Amino acid sequence: ETFLGWYTSSGAKFDFSTPITADITLTAKFEKNTVELIQWVGTQLQATSNLDMQFALRIADLKGTTGNYIVLTRTYVDGSTDVVKIPQADWTVSDNFYIVAYSGIAAKEMNDVISAVAYNAKGEVISETRSESIVTYALSMLGKITNPEQKTMFVDLLNYGAEAQKFFHYDEAHLANAGLTDAQKALATQEDIEVADHRVKGPNFFGSQLSLENVILLQMAFKVAPAEGMYAIASFTNHNGKKVEETLAVENNNGYSMVSVNSLAIADYCTDVTVTLYNADGSVAGSAVDSMASYVARSQTNLGKAIMKFGASAYAYFH
Repeated sequence: ETFLGWYTSSGAKFDFSTPITADITLTAKFEKNTVELIQWVGTQLQATSNLDMQFALRIADLKGTTGNYIVLTRTYVDGSTDVVKIPQADWTVSDNFYIVAYSGIAAKEMNDVISAVAYNAKGEVISETRSESIVTYALSMLGKITNPEQKTMFVDLLNYGAEAQKFFHYDEAHLANAGLTDAQKALATQEDIEVADHRVKGPNFFGSQLSLENVILLQMAFKVAPAEGMYAIASFTNHNGKKVEETLAVENNNGYSMVSVNSLAIADYCTDVTVTLYNADGSVAGSAVDSMASYVARSQTNLGKAIMKFGASAYAYFH
C-alpha cells in the first residue's frame, strides 16, 4: 500500500501549516498497490530415473530483478504438505526461460498436487499460483497433442501410475488412469512387452531388485562384506546411444555389499547394466549384469509389465 496522507473528517487533505486552535481528528489514507502478477509460461513433466514436475517463467518478466525465489508446495493425498524454497540463483536457465522442478514424485503419487508461487526479495508475491499434478498434466496434454506415439506414452504413463497405486495400496480410490476416456484407453500399449531374463551372475553375486518408489533404482547385492575403500562402477549404453560409466558407493545391507544404480531413464527399460565391485586396492570383488526388463521377466508383476509398456512407448516417442 502507498501512504497518501492525513485527511480531515470532511475528506480534505490536511495542511500541516494550518494553525491548530482546537482538537481535530485526522485519518490516514492509503491506496492499495495494484501489481500485475507474472504468469507461468507452463509446466512440463520430465521422466528420467524419477518423475519431475517443472514450472517455467519468462526471464524477461522478472525485469532484471535479483533475489527472487520460488516456493513449491506439494500437497499429498492425505492433505499433508512439503514446501521447497528455491532461490533465484538455483533456477535453471533454458533459452528465454527460468525453470524450477519438484523432483522425486513416485509413480503411485501422480495425484499429488504441486503448486508454484514466485516471490521478490521483499517476500512479496509476484506471480500467479500455478498448480499441477502428473495426472492433470497428462490429461491436459492428451487433449492438446496430435502425435499418436506421444498420446500412447501419456496413456501408458497413467496406467503405470494406477498399477503402482494398486501394488503399494496407495490412494486406490482415485486411480491415475480413472480420467481416461474410452478412446484414450484404446491408445494404450495393449500387449505385454516381451522380455527375457538376460541377467549374468558374476563372482560373489547374491541377487538384485528393482525399486519403484521415489526413484527407479536397479539394486545389486554381493556376498561380500562391505569394507573401507570399496567402490563400484556401473556401465551401460543409454537409450540415446551414449556410453555411461559412473562410480557408485557401496552400502551395507545386512552384511552384504549393495550397489544402487539410479541413473536409468524410463526409456532405458531394456538396457543391460554391468556393475563391478572393487576392493580398495582395485581388485575385483564381484560383478553382475542386469536390467529392468530382466527383473520384470523374473518377477512377472502387473506393475512390472506396466513400467515395460511405459518404457517402450517412451522409447518409441523419443526415437
